[in-house]
Amino acid sequence: MVPLLKQDIQLIPNQDEGVVSLARQLPDGSSATFRVHPIQAFIMALFNGQNDEHKVAEILSDVMNIEKLAATEVVAKLLNRFSLFFTKVTRSETPLLDIELEALLFEGDESLILSGREDAPSAMIWVVTEDCNRKCKYCYKDAKYVADGYATDIAFPYERVIKTIDEAALIGVNRLIFTGGEPLMRHDLPEIIGHTIEQDIVPIVITKMRVEGQLMTRLLKAGLEELHVSLDSIDANEVLELVGVEGALEDMLVTIKECCEKGIKVILRPVMTAINVDNLGALIEHTYAMGVREFVIDVYGKTCGRHEPRFLLSNEREAQLKEEVRALQAAYPKAQMSFNFDMRDATEVKGCMEGLKGITVQPNGVCVKCEHIPAGPHNTFGDLNESGLLEIWISEKTKEIVVPSRKFFKGTSCYKCDLFRDCNYVRGRCTISAKGKFGTIHAPDVYCPLGEFHASRDIDVKIVTA
Repeated sequence: MVPLLKQDIQLIPNQDEGVVSLARQLPDGSSATFRVHPIQAFIMALFNGQNDEHKVAEILSDVMNIEKLAATEVVAKLLNRFSLFFTKVTRSETPLLDIELEALLFEGDESLILSGREDAPSAMIWVVTEDCNRKCKYCYKDAKYVADGYATDIAFPYERVIKTIDEAALIGVNRLIFTGGEPLMRHDLPEIIGHTIEQDIVPIVITKMRVEGQLMTRLLKAGLEELHVSLDSIDANEVLELVGVEGALEDMLVTIKECCEKGIKVILRPVMTAINVDNLGALIEHTYAMGVREFVIDVYGKTCGRHEPRFLLSNEREAQLKEEVRALQAAYPKAQMSFNFDMRDATEVKGCMEGLKGITVQPNGVCVKCEHIPAGPHNTFGDLNESGLLEIWISEKTKEIVVPSRKFFKGTSCYKCDLFRDCNYVRGRCTISAKGKFGTIHAPDVYCPLGEFHASRDIDVKIVTA
């Protein structure tokens, strides 16, 4: 079997602008068009039913005069990014596509390769609800506790959600993160997940919910293959201290047991705090015995939601934790263990991809730059109840918020900085940190490569109005 570029995709070269327009028809009959670099279009067109990945890399190596290994990496990266644009077919003796390859070989606009912002998003982050059946003391959303398990803030109708997912698939979104609050408190979510999977978009579902019985049956029917479970400890008192609800440990252990028995992969996502850090080994030992093989470990840091200073790890304890995780990796060679984003080490990571590669959607269908702060004029750029996904992504309002003009930064160190464009288009700006410390998004953020955001490691993040 070889990849084949889907035959409804049109590749329209524009040598004057150094781009190729990729066009597809949307379900409502309108056309979705966005730009790709000519070499990206050339690679896509080579997948015409005759060539496998190795042959395409070989052709690319000859055409671009680059090493075969480098060409192989370029091809693999493109297939991963634009996975939804291809289908698998039996190798054909003759081309199945009528595309003139030579017409795609011209000098391209390098900004399409160098910029971190593409003409269409590759991911969606959907805050399904800001309600939750837990009272986690580290909740970045400060989610509202709802005891009966039914979300009260659902204002993004099922039909619009499905339409958005259909469009997302057509423009190349390849993963959809369902978060909250507790996303499974939206009771039609299993069917939404099922439709996501039908469209070949990978669903990432993060939960603390008890999943069994009918809910498990519906998730299995949907085709869910993995579930991210946010269990922090195997000690009931520690879980109660962190989560604030009796029985939460038992609930999540039931979820893990049900998933492992029924073939759904569990990715355990504990948050390490001063309360539970000493028992990480016991948590991994217990859940590994249940069948968990992947662990993504978060280190607690101050957020814009709830905050408990006593939960913070000292620098020394955090260093010890990293050594402990290395030892656990050696003890469990069949398990995958990694650290997730740590707010206190934010200057060591590249930046924020929200608005550059991913689009964030609120429970009501409103699109925002950052889900960590309330929606407002400097954070909101569209409503999926009224507009299409691509229409919002390419709008001037979105660009104004995500890649703002230098003029908005007058009076700050960013205004004359040589790295200004890099901060906009390559690493991405952290809206919440700039807004929280300086009262505006148009200021140095926590990722500033020159260290202008702060002189110490303390981050002054507050709940703010955008």
